[in-house]
Amino acid sequence: MVSIGEFHLPLDDFPLGEAIAAEPDVRVDFEQVVPTDDGPIPFFWAWDSGNFDEFAAVVRRSPAIRSLTETARVASGRLYRATWNPASRGIVYALSKADATLLSASGTVDGWQFVIRFPDRSRVRELVEFCTDRGLALDLDRVYTQRDRLERTQYGLTDRQRRTLRTAYDQGYYDEPRGVTQTELARQFDVSQRAISRRLRRGAGRLIGSTITATDEAEALSTASAEGK
Repeated sequence: MVSIGEFHLPLDDFPLGEAIAAEPDVRVDFEQVVPTDDGPIPFFWAWDSGNFDEFAAVVRRSPAIRSLTETARVASGRLYRATWNPASRGIVYALSKADATLLSASGTVDGWQFVIRFPDRSRVRELVEFCTDRGLALDLDRVYTQRDRLERTQYGLTDRQRRTLRTAYDQGYYDEPRGVTQTELARQFDVSQRAISRRLRRGAGRLIGSTITATDEAEALSTASAEGK
């Protein structure tokens, strides 16, 4: 049965970690990676870097990267295409070996978060064992089936975002005056204040996009359809 695994990895255990460490405010978001005969060729966004040229230069110096090409840019981000060095036997190689599909991945100065789909549960164990044998601290947070994932998905929120938003709400973060601070929430979730801030901001953005924005768009489409009759 198809399985989904959620993992986290220290910043330095992924090739782009050095580039993030050099630009601590940057966030990296990967596009989906589907294994091919040539190995994974991922696209990823870099956001909020103070110096994208320096960020790209550090990435290109990584022995795990064969080439890096900027393919698009917006005000606060750049989209890159990276070709990985097949001689590198890190996490990227491990994903291909396990016939896994990267559903989402993001990296900040606090580390990496991955959501990965596997053909079956045995491939989850294969990936973890491969990384352990090579000294990569890939930690499995949870594993579940594709069906479970669909049933648990609410308003486009990840499980962490949902738990953080709910805890913040229950403890009065959105009250005036606030009943809890970001620092106190960070302590509860054992992450940095910056990680909590990002989680709250991105979670709120997804919640708004899935509720208010989606409702407005549906109403607009309904109005347009009525007027066209």
